Amino acid sequence: MRDGTFTLEDVQIARMSREYRGEVVAIGSTPLADLASKVAKLVHNDDLVVLGGNSWACFDAEVKPVAEGEWGGRATARGQYDWSLCFDLIARDKFRIFIGPVQIDRSGSSNISVVGDWNAPTVQLIGSRGLPDDLWRVGELNYHVPNQTPRSLVEKVDFVSSLGNGPVREQTGCRTGRPGVLVTNLATFTWPDGGDIAVESIHPGVTAEVQAATGFALRLEDLPVTEPPTAEELRAIRYLRGPD
Repeated sequence: MRDGTFTLEDVQIARMSREYRGEVVAIGSTPLADLASKVAKLVHNDDLVVLGGNSWACFDAEVKPVAEGEWGGRATARGQYDWSLCFDLIARDKFRIFIGPVQIDRSGSSNISVVGDWNAPTVQLIGSRGLPDDLWRVGELNYHVPNQTPRSLVEKVDFVSSLGNGPVREQTGCRTGRPGVLVTNLATFTWPDGGDIAVESIHPGVTAEVQAATGFALRLEDLPVTEPPTAEELRAIRYLRGPD
């Protein structure tokens, strides 16, 4: 679509791109979040460091494709990202992450480990991976759910991979890794004042689907519409995604 119109995917990419602020390293664990980090580098934040490169983790790679269907990655990286650098940057709160949880609940707890009972799960996933480390070092964790359903936005996650708000935080003394922004294909959510989830905005053209796709009651009155992608953001998205 090159006539100035946009899709809900464009809205998600643009909204996420605006969260990558400051001299930080960008991590996007879903395809759209990864694109959002590159849009942020092109449009919003030239100081942003973009990672990529699959098994060879490229540090500060170019965001632009070097040929059709081929990302800069290894060929354009200014260095290699290893585990020691990774944990140093996490400890210094230099990561800005959009995580792709299988479940996230009203408190902001996320789950990327199992669905169902831990002892007999319905689905076994990748495990909590780096989320426990991120929780204790990164100031804020952001989330992307590209297909919001009552099974993804739930009352309470089946397994806690990262803590949301609530009593457990007070008991553990954890002040970092708070839930920041959740972007889905329908809306944007936040956790204001360290409380439960709230709808920040509804994406253009979306109406009753938001409540139907949520596993608990939401307040949906008098909400703004998510800001559409700007012309500059759309140009960056079209450039990065290539021909339609």
